[in-house]
Amino acid sequence: MKDKDKPVLIFDSCIHSGGTLAPVKEIMEKAGFTKLEIGSVNPSDRHSTVKTDFYITEERPDNGCYPFDRDRMIEKTFDHVYSKRSRDPEQIALAIRLRNEIKKIITDSLEAEKRSRLKTKKSNKK
Repeated sequence: MKDKDKPVLIFDSCIHSGGTLAPVKEIMEKAGFTKLEIGSVNPSDRHSTVKTDFYITEERPDNGCYPFDRDRMIEKTFDHVYSKRSRDPEQIALAIRLRNEIKKIITDSLEAEKRSRLKTKKSNKK
């Protein structure tokens, strides 16, 4: 709560109407967070009330939302998303790969933001 001026990533697997993310974004803004970035696997739908600042791919899934419709270690219902234990080595490997890909995207984005701030700081000193 002390770092309300620092970037915060809000990431969802898909954004159709914005109904899930809009309340999260509103609460964060009311709490004083000033640099919210919205990310998703695909661009938000054009009628969504919440727009993506970045997304991973424009390729639309055949059915369901990436990546969690492919990750059978995640159980989704209308009101919960929770991990589900699996002993299947292929499912475990896929889940690890998906999580590592998401982690890399987030890390790369944060590093780019950091480099941009350092560059701006150096320019302002001149």
